Amino acid sequence: MTAERSEQLERVTQSGSALQRLRFYVDVAGDGALTMFDIDAFVLALSSADAHHAAYPMAQTALAGDVNADGRIDNFDIAAFVDCLIVGGCR
Repeated sequence: MTAERSEQLERVTQSGSALQRLRFYVDVAGDGALTMFDIDAFVLALSSADAHHAAYPMAQTALAGDVNADGRIDNFDIAAFVDCLIVGGCR
């Protein structure tokens, strides 16, 4: 994990409710909402952080997509991301 990502993760973790923190991770499109429009952005974040940043400059690229908050955007985030979308929010 880069120093910048670690710093951003610490800031988000120390402020706001758990729901606010998870919405921050799940709003992969950076439009301030948790919607189906985040699906394409999430897939792009999984495949290329640089491409995701170019396509979604408003998203917090260092954290967007890291739904399970383990410091990485990887396949382990998929189930949590889908659960957030289906439930209409994160638990």
